[in-house]
Amino acid sequence: MAKTEIKMCCGHNSDILQCVGTKKITDYFVSWSKFDNGTVKYCKDCCDKIFKYYLEEYNDEKVALLYTLAKIDVPFIGQVYLDTLEKTNKFGNKVPLSVSSYISTLHKSQTNKDIYSDFSDTDCNVFELDIKGKTKSEKEEEINRLEKTWGIQDDISDYDFLEETFNRYTDGIDKEDLTPSRLDLYKDLCLNRLTLRKINDNRYTGEETIDKVQSRTAKIMSILKIDQFEIAKKKSDIERILERQIWEIENTEPAELVDKEEYKDFLNIESDWGKGILRCVKNLLIGSKDYPNITRENSKY
Repeated sequence: MAKTEIKMCCGHNSDILQCVGTKKITDYFVSWSKFDNGTVKYCKDCCDKIFKYYLEEYNDEKVALLYTLAKIDVPFIGQVYLDTLEKTNKFGNKVPLSVSSYISTLHKSQTNKDIYSDFSDTDCNVFELDIKGKTKSEKEEEINRLEKTWGIQDDISDYDFLEETFNRYTDGIDKEDLTPSRLDLYKDLCLNRLTLRKINDNRYTGEETIDKVQSRTAKIMSILKIDQFEIAKKKSDIERILERQIWEIENTEPAELVDKEEYKDFLNIESDWGKGILRCVKNLLIGSKDYPNITRENSKY
């Protein structure tokens, strides 16, 4: 009979965690950190308790996950976090954000093992995510900024989704290229993505169907020219300037025009109509001989 491998959890001396201590190795998350021996230092139950503690402390799932991952030396990866938020089970229900669901998403691809080993590989700005130490006024100011940018949302996690999605779509775009009209379209795209997420999570209370929202999303992506699914490559300054000018001409209404009379009747066709065309028609119909007085000096030809 094979011997069951066990390990002592670091939460056994904690008044908050109150762990029993020794547990089977299968009760721990696998760790890719070079500083661990194959598993994290806290058992799965303790990880959940740590996450719950920080969630109650800061009322922010993102911050709670960040702090928990820091304690077990697992990197916080922005795209993995987004994928975890969008994750659903086989019944189509949303999978609640937890340490387990995040690590499961991170470990889904073994190629990540050589890229994301420990917390130092975190690819987000920790100081932007970490709200610890913010005063009440600073928190209120941040909420006001989010509401001004995205409108009033149901949950703080919705703002996280919108901000992450916006940053993902606009990554690599210079600020000078984000004209007000393009900026509004990117925001509309993110809000549509949030609506799709709410529909999939069965928490959408509006009347629009998923087909209508998807159609509107595809239209916005087409206008922004990000529906080609081509491999992104760095563009030259000339290409960026041309693309911006072309987009402005195609999508800005009305078109810029300094003087509407500037090119009116450019070839004098309208002004010559009475003097030339109508006179010829009159001569043809009634047999008159009304000819212009053309001399070599005033001839156009």
